[in-house]
Amino acid sequence: QSQGLKLSLDSHLPLCTAPEHVDNSLASVENLWISETVFVRVYVMSAHKVDVGSLGLAGNFSFKPYVSVSLGSDVQSGKVTESMSANQQTINIYQKFVFQCTFPGTSILNIDLKTQGLMQDSTVGSVRLDLEDRLLVLKRREFREASNEAFLRRRIAPKSCRRWKKDREFENGEQGWIEPVDPDEDPLYGVPLQPLRGLPEPSPIELASLVRAEEESSGEGRAGLLRYLIDITPVGTFLPEDPEIYTNEEFEVRMVIYSVDNINVFRDFGERNDVYIKAAFRSQDYDRNVSSKQGVTDTHKYARHTASFNWNMSFTCTAPAAECAVELTLMDADKFGDNDLIYYPKYYSLDHHLWLAYKEYRQNKRALATLTDTIVFDRWPRVEGVPSQGTCCSCWQRMRRKLATDTKMFATMKIGISIIPKSLASKEPFEEGQFAQPRDRFSYVNALENPNATAKMILGPKRWFRLALALGIVGCIFGLLILSMLAFFLVQIKRS
Repeated sequence: QSQGLKLSLDSHLPLCTAPEHVDNSLASVENLWISETVFVRVYVMSAHKVDVGSLGLAGNFSFKPYVSVSLGSDVQSGKVTESMSANQQTINIYQKFVFQCTFPGTSILNIDLKTQGLMQDSTVGSVRLDLEDRLLVLKRREFREASNEAFLRRRIAPKSCRRWKKDREFENGEQGWIEPVDPDEDPLYGVPLQPLRGLPEPSPIELASLVRAEEESSGEGRAGLLRYLIDITPVGTFLPEDPEIYTNEEFEVRMVIYSVDNINVFRDFGERNDVYIKAAFRSQDYDRNVSSKQGVTDTHKYARHTASFNWNMSFTCTAPAAECAVELTLMDADKFGDNDLIYYPKYYSLDHHLWLAYKEYRQNKRALATLTDTIVFDRWPRVEGVPSQGTCCSCWQRMRRKLATDTKMFATMKIGISIIPKSLASKEPFEEGQFAQPRDRFSYVNALENPNATAKMILGPKRWFRLALALGIVGCIFGLLILSMLAFFLVQIKRS
């Protein structure tokens, strides 16, 4: 006892007030059982190496798992996961269950992993926990944290009693913090700061075996592993807000491609392209499940500077996601040979938009409005007669790219993006494909009605200008020849 008193004096810790001698007949304080009302928070995270066993023929192909937690007569069930493959050994749950109970009292907590059936639900496996024993362990830990000097030395702050000086002055090379002084002798010092102990260690994530009864052997078999966390706090104790539990939600990404303007890179004869757009969607959730899909619009034939589509595309992804993006490419369709690349692809990220849609659905159970955006294509491969971006080594082209003076070559695509939860998608129908007639499309009826414009479209503006100029020069020459011949005949007639 004297040695402990000496250590307390040297370390500036609160002095021990325990009596020097304790009657051996008195019970230890940690063995006293005091009635206490507490909150029990159960966080069920995931199940691993799940073996559904003999749940019937239908259960071996697909099942609908959910978690049921019971404490005494209070039974709470979680959300059902629809149509999961029975061969999948990992189930992400991430659900919270809160109970209020009094100890001593009902102490057995059961966590059951069940599957929903047509007639009745079946139990895949169960975890059984004794909360009274767990509460006694927590009490022992509190006593140990309050009495272990090494633990207190690491956790208290400040290490000794400090006083804060009201006026910030330099004294002995220090500013503000100085040695303790009796406040009655010096009115400059305010309330003393006593050493305080920090928050206790958080509850660990536990891993327990899922156990189920075996009918054949009348024993118990292992059905997998369950990850969970349990917090027990007295009623009225300050507790920070419960951590947000992010569960996976299916979303539908709807993309509308309206048109592409200011196309100045041409891959076909006549300064035109047969334009179509190729979209490559890719997303990856935090379980490393990858979802990818390719989408292609129809072809705008004989397009020059503008290509119109009015095309709907839809993709499916899971939120929260580690990655979500779509790659858009302008292509030129060729009947013979490979299709040509008009501009280099653009990578359009949907990470932030998907996260906002996920938060909006969690908080308000509704979808975000449609986002209209413009994508700029500013790089293109080497084409004869067109200045190349990224492949030309001339200083002049690099300077133009640096100063962005060649923006007249940039093509712009107008799109609309809406991300809707799968549960709300049926209320807002969306059909893939063309939803309206595109403008400025070539047709044989228009070609017959306006042959001059058709010839100009086929030949191209430059060739059409050269052809018109050549025909004009030839016409002038023939006109001069005819005039000369007429003048010659008139002169001959007068002489005769």
